[in-house]
Order: sequence, then structure tokens, then C-alpha cells
Amino acid sequence: MTAPTTSPTCSGCGTPHAPCMQPKAATWRFCSQRCCCTTAYRSKKNSPLRSQASRLAADKASSVLKELDWPNEKISNVAHAIEAHSFSANITPITLEAKIVQDADRLDSLGMLGVARTFYVAGRMGSALYDSQDPEALEREYDDTRFCLDHFQTKLLHLADGFQTVTGQRLAHIRHQRLKGFMEQFKEEIGIV
Repeated sequence: MTAPTTSPTCSGCGTPHAPCMQPKAATWRFCSQRCCCTTAYRSKKNSPLRSQASRLAADKASSVLKELDWPNEKISNVAHAIEAHSFSANITPITLEAKIVQDADRLDSLGMLGVARTFYVAGRMGSALYDSQDPEALEREYDDTRFCLDHFQTKLLHLADGFQTVTGQRLAHIRHQRLKGFMEQFKEEIGIV
């Protein structure tokens, strides 16, 4: 089964997996299953286990797949794709499927979806929108656990350079431009441009 030519949404996690549109090279079924398995373990953004979340998700998915009698090689491939999808894990994806899953995950952090998720998470964590004394962190270290705006500098504005697939790179460039546009407008409104 080759990848479909449209942009379907994963029935398990609801995420559009545009980078999965790599015809003949990777299967839609494989990529969609791996994307759904990336949520097998969830941790809060400020959890001490956050840096281990992708490994814990891979372990949990591997256990479930063993119970379903999947072959060990496929379980290893799934585990690698799950572990490598995480930005904070800093694992280079080896297989095409792992590259596609990583791109799909990172696309969720870019563009207007990324903006919405960032402010949602910051609100849940009780973070301020920005440091009113030093919004651009000219005289302090960035701290995205305290200031939402800092997360754009510590992570979001650096994501577009790390995409693995041609389709992911193209979509990342578009969303990165939207993210930069948002930042310019936000800074203008708080009086720092």
C-alpha cells in the first residue's frame, strides 16, 4: 500500500500527516500507526520525566505490540520512529518512516498551530506571556518555563531547519514564515519593534 495523494487526518490522534505523502517510499499505514503510538506515554511539559517521554512511549508501544505478536524487527522500527520523533530527545531518525513521523510532529509546532499550542501550554503551566522588563531577553537568559514568548526563541524559530523530508521542508518553510510574521506583529503590539 503506497501513501495516498491527499492529506488525510490520522483517526487515532487527529493530526494531518502531510509529510507522509512520500509516494512509494513509505506506507501511510506504517506512518499513521507510529504517529498514533507517539502518544502512548504523555508527560506534562514541566514534568521531570519530559526528556524521557519518547523513550517511555516507545517502551509502552513495544510492550503492546509484543502482546499482539508483532515481529521483533517491526517492533524495533516502531520504537525507533517513536523515540526519534521527539525534539527534546535529540535522536537522529534513521529510517524514512522515522523521518516522516519526526517531520509530522514538528509541523505541529510551527505556524499558527504552534502559536496556539504554545500559548495554551504556557497558560496551563501558569507562565507569563513575556517579561515586561526585558521581553527580548537582552539582559537575561531565555526561560520558556516562565515566559511564553521565550519559547519562540528557545525552540519554535529553530525547528524549520531540522526537517528530514522534502515535503516536510517545504511545509516547514511556509509555517516558519507565518510564525515569524506572528512574532513581528506581537512585538509591534507590545512596543518593541
